[in-house]
Amino acid sequence: MYYESRQHTSVPVADAAEAVHLIHTRQAVDSHCPTWTNNHGHRIALVDDSHIDAPWLEVAVINLDTKEQYESITFGWCPTEAEKLGHVVECECGTTFARPATLPIEGQGEDRTCRFTCGCCGESFRSTLTLQKKFDQDAGYGICPNCEKYYPESND
Repeated sequence: MYYESRQHTSVPVADAAEAVHLIHTRQAVDSHCPTWTNNHGHRIALVDDSHIDAPWLEVAVINLDTKEQYESITFGWCPTEAEKLGHVVECECGTTFARPATLPIEGQGEDRTCRFTCGCCGESFRSTLTLQKKFDQDAGYGICPNCEKYYPESND
């Protein structure tokens, strides 16, 4: 999940419709996290779960209170704002699958382990946002332990 390797900033909105509108009209950047409280009193967030080259084509719906991801919606397949909203409303109450979600938000969660792709060799590895910050890589990318030797100016 790409969102685990990106620090997010919550953007409070009134409801799912406003969150989807911000994304559909390209007012939200990949580090924004539109959040609202649903009818059941849970704080819900929409999170960009796309690769860096195509922001908001894949959107994770996360319950911030239970720390569960309810769904991953491919917004890229939904041509209209109404269709996107319909999918979000359908799953925002936890009626679909739910799996644990680690969402770095508001400066928290940077020391949790998540998956990165090495920007040097392309191998997958696990690290933390804190350890990867020094390499200034795009979300989802870092420098694996085997390739750190090629980046001496980044070493502590």
